Amino acid sequence: MIKTIYTITLCIFCLHSALGKKPNILYIMSDDHAAHGISAYGGRLAQIAPTPNLDRLAKEGALFKN
Repeated sequence: MIKTIYTITLCIFCLHSALGKKPNILYIMSDDHAAHGISAYGGRLAQIAPTPNLDRLAKEGALFKN
């Protein structure tokens, strides 16, 4: 899984460097953090501990669901 993420990230960087544009990528990684802890995913903790900044990033960018 991690190998796939690194490969995709490398491909994105190569694609953008070929076009001459600088990529605008924000990659957030946390240890022992479940999806239900981020309200953008609509989890159980959305009402108890909202994450408005992560919600805004998810709304304006891409949200991966696996």
